Amino acid sequence: MAITRWRGLEWSPFRELVRLQEEMDRSLDPLLGRRSRVSESSFVPPIDLYQEEGHLRAKVDLPGVKPKDITVTVVENVLTVRGTREFDRTVKQEDYEYSERSFGEFERSIELPITVASGEIDATYSDGVLDISLPVHEEIKPKQVEVKVK
Repeated sequence: MAITRWRGLEWSPFRELVRLQEEMDRSLDPLLGRRSRVSESSFVPPIDLYQEEGHLRAKVDLPGVKPKDITVTVVENVLTVRGTREFDRTVKQEDYEYSERSFGEFERSIELPITVASGEIDATYSDGVLDISLPVHEEIKPKQVEVKVK
């Protein structure tokens, strides 16, 4: 089984500035008598990728995402999971005292370590976890050849 190094989000100075600004706003809100704002920023779902019996398996944590809002694609050996996690509109933003959950559109792409049969991919969603089964392409699977004695 090949283990590849996890590649998280690439560092971005703009993302860091936005994160820093949000953190400063949250810390100053109580001093200024303001309630914390509700963030509708996007989130990055974590992915586990492993091999088992001729398949790659990807498990993606997507709590609160409706299955109809999830798209899974494989293009040129890159698995991409896209979707939207909608903000809970039953509570008004001004009624929140504190909120850390992220909402909005998300996209997560990872390069697959081996070639898969993209026409045979299967994805199921249960209890907030997307389980993707990616069969290894036939050309990549090891084949055992019987040795005949003459």
